[in-house]
Amino acid sequence: MFKQLSQIGKNLTDELAKGLNEELSGINTEQLDQNGPYADLPGDVQIKLRKFEKYEQKYPLLLQAYKNEKLKTEKVEQLQKVLSECTPVSDLSDVESLQSYFGNVNQKIDILNGEVKRLTVENSKLSQDLAKVDPQELETVKKELEKSVAEVEDAKKEVGTLTQEISTQNQLIESFKSKIQELASAPISAENATTQSQEPTEPAQANASQSSGSSKKKNQKKKKAKNSNNNDNSQNQSNISNAVTSETQSEAPASEPSQTAKDITEAITLRVKLDTLQADYDKLKVDYESLATTKEELAKLKIAIKTKDEELENVRDMLRNVGNDLVDAQDKLKSNREVASEVNNLKLELESLRSNNSDNLKSYELKQSELNNEIGSLKKTESSLRQTITQKEKIISYLENQVKEYGAKESDYKNEIELQKKGNSTIAKRLESQNKETEKWRNESKKNNGNLENYIKENGKLSERLEVLQEKLETLQNLKSNSNDQVETIKKQCEELSFRLKDANKKIISLEDELNENANFLQERNRESTTMRKMLNELQSDRSNRLKELESKLEYALEEKSKVENDMQMELTKESQDLKQLKQKYSQLQSVNHDQLIKIEQYSAEVEELKSTFERMKRSNSVSQEDTTELDTIVKSLREALAKSEKKQREIMNTNVELKELNNDLNRKFDRLSKNYKNLSLQMSKNKDLTPKSARTSPHPTRSSSFVQETPNSAASSTQSEVDEKIAYIRNVLLGFLEQKEQRDQLLPVVTTLLQLDSKDEKRLLLSLK
Repeated sequence: MFKQLSQIGKNLTDELAKGLNEELSGINTEQLDQNGPYADLPGDVQIKLRKFEKYEQKYPLLLQAYKNEKLKTEKVEQLQKVLSECTPVSDLSDVESLQSYFGNVNQKIDILNGEVKRLTVENSKLSQDLAKVDPQELETVKKELEKSVAEVEDAKKEVGTLTQEISTQNQLIESFKSKIQELASAPISAENATTQSQEPTEPAQANASQSSGSSKKKNQKKKKAKNSNNNDNSQNQSNISNAVTSETQSEAPASEPSQTAKDITEAITLRVKLDTLQADYDKLKVDYESLATTKEELAKLKIAIKTKDEELENVRDMLRNVGNDLVDAQDKLKSNREVASEVNNLKLELESLRSNNSDNLKSYELKQSELNNEIGSLKKTESSLRQTITQKEKIISYLENQVKEYGAKESDYKNEIELQKKGNSTIAKRLESQNKETEKWRNESKKNNGNLENYIKENGKLSERLEVLQEKLETLQNLKSNSNDQVETIKKQCEELSFRLKDANKKIISLEDELNENANFLQERNRESTTMRKMLNELQSDRSNRLKELESKLEYALEEKSKVENDMQMELTKESQDLKQLKQKYSQLQSVNHDQLIKIEQYSAEVEELKSTFERMKRSNSVSQEDTTELDTIVKSLREALAKSEKKQREIMNTNVELKELNNDLNRKFDRLSKNYKNLSLQMSKNKDLTPKSARTSPHPTRSSSFVQETPNSAASSTQSEVDEKIAYIRNVLLGFLEQKEQRDQLLPVVTTLLQLDSKDEKRLLLSLK
């Protein structure tokens, strides 16, 4: 600094000496003022005084020029700041790097435009593929499902009527049982009566023999009828057993569509959970990026602290040099008291600066310690966030394997592509504005460089002239020792010139400090620009990776779409088979009901025959002991018939219970199918609603992402639907965890995250399940 100031002073003295020599050589004695205020003074003094008057006239012009140059330098500083922030240029002379930077930016813009065109073409192809899906096919599938649901409801109603008929038949059977018991008790009373009356006659015996022969014939007929009934009952039992086996066999294919429907519902709920987890993952990503930015800011702060430490060391060196120069100035200017006082003031200022620098160093050290503490806390938060991210990534990988829906994915992909398009457009606009601003800054920097060089040259000339004037003043003092008054005036003028020189030196020092600050600022901006370049390269790589992922996901979604269509067709075929089986069961139940009605009629005929026999037994109270034996045989046969009928009744009751269980199973399966159908229809309607909404809505792009502002009513409904979906998801996960033993190991982490279980809670749960 002081070397530069000394050079500027020498240049000023040389210029002043040249100017004085020119004026002294150019001014004649005739041109001297003989009548003016300097008429009494000698000619040389008059010439110098006129020169000083000219300098006084030029001083305000120089001051105005200095102010203009200062404004220009401030503009140059602003221009350098903007260049260092937005471009890799650190100095105004570094033009080649700016040209290369703009060339790279143009190449990147061309690449981005090509990618945008490619993405638009792919998006149009995807939209065409989606448009090819016929809504009529979906409507036909819906109609077929509705028909199957109606048929199942009809079958339910028919099964209910059959159960009612069976209950009425059971009541009739119980009434027949009571009547048979009454008839069985009547012959016993008749036996008692025969033992008391032992007075048989021959004609009575003949009549009894005739009646016994007829009764034997009737018993033989009854036995034949009973055997036929037994055969019929055995046939009915075989039919019922066949029906039960067919129903049990039909349960196996019916269980398969129910399992597929469960898988579909679980997939839907898992997709909802995946969306929520993706949102959490995006939030964690944003937090991680913010942490990365804070890290970069901390690194920048460290670099800034280092630069400031270097500046402080430079300032210390400058202060040492200033102290040495001040000592030299004290040795040279002992005679000048004012100079000594100024030196003392400078010393005080130096001490204050040193104290300020020490305070600044302490504050910087405190800031460094605080920043180190913050870095430690941020590292801890980073580690915790990474752990949570790993857990979430595991859960997401598991969920992605099970999710087979594609509608929501397509809408998300479309939104991301639109966001990337808008981001590319904003980047292109920014680059254009930056190109324009850099061109302006180049022009202004060139102008300011020229002005600075001219200003430095003028300062050098003024310093040289000042030195020449000082030398001439010394010679004039030696020559004109007699004229004390004139010398005093000249001294005053010299002092004024020295003051002006000091002011000029101070201004020069301030300008140099400002130039140094600008250079440091430009270096910082260059560093920031390099970091911005790195960030742009990373963003480009991330975008390319995202586009690849989107392409793979679209292919996967199309494959899943074909799989879902095949599954739907399989479900329809299975449901049609189930309906056929239900119809067959209904026909079998009708046949069983018809057989039971025939049996009831047979039982009623048997009851009537028993009544007739009972009346005949009453008439033949005067029967012999042979008749009592025949009555015993009849009673035994009746008891056997009762036992057989009871067995048949029990078998009928068992078949009724089995039919009720089958009916309940069918109702449950039907409920599951109806729920699955409703969920599928709701999902299809949501997908249809999402596609036009995504086409209509235009998201507002910001630096991070696009946000859609909705009404409070829609927000409330969406929150309620999300809550319902989450509850359904939790319910399905828990049911799957409890029902499916094979998949418990896979579902354990999901259950622990949902219920926030510890390791102890997990052990307790597993032990309770075992």
